[in-house]
Amino acid sequence: MAPDPDERPDDQLGLEVDGDGGEDLPDFLRRLAGLVEAEQTAGRLVPGAAVELHLAQLGGHGERTWRAMASWYRDGRGEEARFDPPIPVQGAPELVRRWLADLPPGAPAIDEVRWALALSSQDRFGQDWPAVLREHDAAGLTGLSWLGGPARSPLDRWPRRADGRPLAHLVTVDLEDVEGWREDGWRFPGDGDDPVRLPTTGVLEVFHDLESRGDDAAEGPAGAWLVRWVPEPVPGLVEPPEDVGTPTDVLAVVHPLPTFSLPAAVDGLGRLGPFEGAEEAERQYREVWAYHRTGSLEGTDVPVSRLYGHPQEGRGAADRVLPRVLPLEEPGDAHVLVLEVEGWTALAGWFGDGGVVEVWARASDIRRGELGRAWCLLRLG
Repeated sequence: MAPDPDERPDDQLGLEVDGDGGEDLPDFLRRLAGLVEAEQTAGRLVPGAAVELHLAQLGGHGERTWRAMASWYRDGRGEEARFDPPIPVQGAPELVRRWLADLPPGAPAIDEVRWALALSSQDRFGQDWPAVLREHDAAGLTGLSWLGGPARSPLDRWPRRADGRPLAHLVTVDLEDVEGWREDGWRFPGDGDDPVRLPTTGVLEVFHDLESRGDDAAEGPAGAWLVRWVPEPVPGLVEPPEDVGTPTDVLAVVHPLPTFSLPAAVDGLGRLGPFEGAEEAERQYREVWAYHRTGSLEGTDVPVSRLYGHPQEGRGAADRVLPRVLPLEEPGDAHVLVLEVEGWTALAGWFGDGGVVEVWARASDIRRGELGRAWCLLRLG
């Protein structure tokens, strides 16, 4: 569930942040880091969502806050600041527009940017995520999202391909949480009188055989993947069968963090005009998300699991394949990217040597809640 604005996480942690400059940001970050370290040393866990909400709030504090962050990284840690100019990955459209305007020629225009919701595994906090999820479920609660592991009830039988091979559970996304994080001012697919948005209740789950590329029209009918919307999930976890055969055992709770998405730099290849700005925008964006995930300035800049937005690996495969395997059936219909799940971090090795599963659906199917008709493309790294 998205946070209640009246239940601020800083009340839980005893910290206050004033976006207008009430507390010096470097002092706040030092105190937050010290609190996390002390709690972990004592064997207690700082709620990951509470800590992440603090970090998410920084995106709304304006350009001065981001420059203060860059200065703190450089001066407080003795390292060169790498966020210069600051990158408001969770900022308002105007901040993003100003950031893009400072990049080299060829950077995307603000009207090309789309809202997205990152699903961050936040592996730097060291929580026992399987225990967190199972305790949450044992208490009769729903509302979490996670990668790998079990599926959400109800599920009569574990999905398998037509040849009997069980599918791997990639992700469960709490859709009420998604709606709670939605922000005004950003463009969505089909913006205007009839925007395209996912259902606002239930969960979205994706299962995949980890090998089908999605470029063969026979793969969908053969059950190479399953995308399902569960309008009324209930407490209870459905464990995968023993023969599921995933490369690793993974269960990682993810925190939804609002962000934006840029057109992939590769989509600009072959166009007239400069290209450097698009590459630099993409590099900086991924670099900041690597910091969010790892807490290190040396994090690898890899794709981010997220809902909505532009495909991070470019539109080339979708534009070539989808008209053939998922033809549009109604006037004015369109192919919409629903979800991307990356295979570089929590699910490392699941899609070969890095890769991304893209979930695409017709806008008309999304509006009718028929997400089971979605199509998956496996983009190998």
